[in-house]
Amino acid sequence: MLFTPDSARVVYVLDGAGELCSAPADGSAPPVVLASIGCASCDDSDFAFTLSADGSHVLYRDERYDHHPLLAVPVDGSAPAVELGGALPWFLAPFPPVSDGTSVAFLDHEGSVLHLYRRPIDASAPAERLDLGFLSSQGPPLLAADGSVVFLGDDEPQPDGLTLWAVPLDGGAPARALSGALVPWGEVHEFALADGGTSVVYRADALVNGQDELFVVPLDASAPPRRLNHALASGSNVLAFALSADGTRAV
Repeated sequence: MLFTPDSARVVYVLDGAGELCSAPADGSAPPVVLASIGCASCDDSDFAFTLSADGSHVLYRDERYDHHPLLAVPVDGSAPAVELGGALPWFLAPFPPVSDGTSVAFLDHEGSVLHLYRRPIDASAPAERLDLGFLSSQGPPLLAADGSVVFLGDDEPQPDGLTLWAVPLDGGAPARALSGALVPWGEVHEFALADGGTSVVYRADALVNGQDELFVVPLDASAPPRRLNHALASGSNVLAFALSADGTRAV
């Protein structure tokens, strides 16, 4: 079950009916059926869906087909669902699409290589690839407040290490590298948006191969990455991190 950002509507799966539904949160009008999801036994616990950042659309994958196509439907049911593409042989939950309500960024395959694509949420234009060569399946892309999609990948189809990238969701500029030069076979392992979405904190073995440390970089790449942890002894690592609620401190 999901609420829209303004808490005006709630979206849920009707258990036993295989229907994705939406209703006013205050009960002022009856529910509307947004789509059949092709899974009568599914409920909110095992069918994943997500909302665009502005709450105007619901994004989901249709369980009726083996390739689980990505679809978008207005949250109020004012128009039928449209298929966007993004055929994936796995469930939506680990790799959700991201959307600002106008465009959608989603994962799809080209041969055996995973890529990041964007498409208008009404499917009025073909999908456009956003990454430069390769997208990692280690973690989902994130949508920043400025409309950038942050993701792990590389500019080569066969990378020697994953790096951090950002690209405008509207496709108006090419992807920009955020994590800078890494030591050979070094890579970024995880990341999170910080400082209100203006910076990215990430864990990587960027300076010494096999020694993970914590770094922060501006989302606009206006400055190089800065190490956050103190100098580590040989063999020591930063194993995990968490951000404060306001995103200004990392532990």
